[in-house]
Amino acid sequence: MKFKHLNLKYTVLTCGFILQSIATYGFSYNYLTQRGFEDGPTGIVLALFNLLAIFIAPAAGDLVDRYPQITQKRFISGSFIVSVLLAMLMSVMPDSPALIAPAAVISFACASATMPLIYSMAFDYEEFGGHINYGLCRGIGSLSYAIGSTILGRLWAAYGYGSFTAWMLVTICIALIGCWLMPEAPTPLEQQAHDGNDPDENEPISITQFFSTYPATIGVLIALVLLFTSHCFVNNYMGAILGQFVPPAEIERIQGNALFIQAIVELPTMACFSFIAKKFSTRKIMAFASIAWTVKHVLVMLAHTIPLFYFTMILQMFSFAAITPAMVFYANEQVDEADRNKSQGIFAASISTGAVLANLAGGLIIQLASVQTGLLVGSIVSTLGTVLMLFSLRKGR
Repeated sequence: MKFKHLNLKYTVLTCGFILQSIATYGFSYNYLTQRGFEDGPTGIVLALFNLLAIFIAPAAGDLVDRYPQITQKRFISGSFIVSVLLAMLMSVMPDSPALIAPAAVISFACASATMPLIYSMAFDYEEFGGHINYGLCRGIGSLSYAIGSTILGRLWAAYGYGSFTAWMLVTICIALIGCWLMPEAPTPLEQQAHDGNDPDENEPISITQFFSTYPATIGVLIALVLLFTSHCFVNNYMGAILGQFVPPAEIERIQGNALFIQAIVELPTMACFSFIAKKFSTRKIMAFASIAWTVKHVLVMLAHTIPLFYFTMILQMFSFAAITPAMVFYANEQVDEADRNKSQGIFAASISTGAVLANLAGGLIIQLASVQTGLLVGSIVSTLGTVLMLFSLRKGR
């Protein structure tokens, strides 16, 4: 197996995935509302795409763990191809929510569902002589998100919502190139055979058996769902939040700047994560990040000027930037080797579950009450997530 330029290839794959997520997560609210959706239906569409991703991601990990012919590369490539074809179809559709909604749900879900397999791939070559510096690669991905957010914000200001689907086409093609350049990862059975273990003694478990086999993960997963609920509300409805104190013509530009700041400050944390993880345990990092998470979202609720809103984005380096790589490591640490793809899928599903709750509740709260009410509810939910995280991290391996 050849591992030449493995970090470079993985960085291309990671950056392509993260760049497309600028559209599907950062600007999807703007895209749908500008194509004729009201706030409530927009929240439903965003919730449905994340709900579909919840089912696809763990199922994908289970399939890759169980069936060697369904490799990570094949599943990732197939999902990206479906996503980009539907995005191209959306670009020629009339402004009809009935037509756009199903295409958007499936396209966004297929792109999002590749995340756990991409994360898992970073650890699959270790015992075969291939090393990927996950923190550094993910940090470069954050840099690409920062630059890409600014570019897409300015393209949007110049050319309108047509920039959205064009962006998805280009960025998914970058991800596909990175995926095709990666060597095939060893299957779980090959990894066990390489370790000298009998594959029959450590067969992958089913998704339904996961929580009974690894009960200590339940509390952490629920805490992550609560934290990502508040996070996804702020990110997905950032256009509505900024609309409280920013002129309509400036919203996308300011939003792009905010996403740039949020992503650029992630770079040092993620790039140095391997060093940080040697000094502090995964549990301590996740506990600290959870506290910083809640502080950030309370300050977002209180921010009513552009400079103060930009300042809250800086706290991303202590919250999201720390917990994202930490949860990837934690998902591996808590399970047997044969269940790692499945574990990554289930932990990634916590992000999608949080997004579902944020989008369903967020769209309705904004439509029936106000953006500020949504931010208050998000801050309460984030606080509950932090408390549960601190309690749950005491258990486990």
